[in-house]
Amino acid sequence: MGAESSADLVEWLGVGIALCAAGASIVFSFFAGRHSKQSLENSKQSIETERLAIRISENALKVEQENAHNALLGEIRDWAARSVHALSRACHLAEIDPTRLPEGEYFFKRLDILTELSSLIDIGRWFYPNTSKETYGDWKEESFQGFKQPALDQLVLAYKGLRKFNYLEQADNREHGQKIVTCKRAFVSHVSSRLEILEAPDEQLL
Repeated sequence: MGAESSADLVEWLGVGIALCAAGASIVFSFFAGRHSKQSLENSKQSIETERLAIRISENALKVEQENAHNALLGEIRDWAARSVHALSRACHLAEIDPTRLPEGEYFFKRLDILTELSSLIDIGRWFYPNTSKETYGDWKEESFQGFKQPALDQLVLAYKGLRKFNYLEQADNREHGQKIVTCKRAFVSHVSSRLEILEAPDEQLL
């Protein structure tokens, strides 16, 4: 009888251990499944967060580019306005008879406009860089190599025309002034065409 009781005890202990192991396995599987599901949810959330961060970064970059583009447009308009003002001064100077002004005043009026035009021509190279630099002017400074764009050509022609003004008498000044009027109109047309292109959506300065 004692041997049978010992065998039964061992058998029941084996069953108990098996049941405990099965229970532990079930519990482990349950928590492992929950952990796996939570990990998957966390991964999805992380991906969505990353996508949102990318969209925010792209939008911020686009706004920054648009602001820089608009700032550049503003600088071009300001330069063009100053250029038109200088050209208008030259046109009106042609109508003045130097003999009706104090001696030397006409000379200094002309010199003042020439100085302004010279400055505006060089500033304009930042907005209208020379073209075909590789084919012409390799002995010059980099910004002066190649060929000027049409808008700058008009300022240069006006500058040369103004230098021909006679500061002692009116002589041919009106004729030179009319040529500067033509330059001014051509300049305005070239700049207007460029601004129309630049103001179009998604356009960049060439």
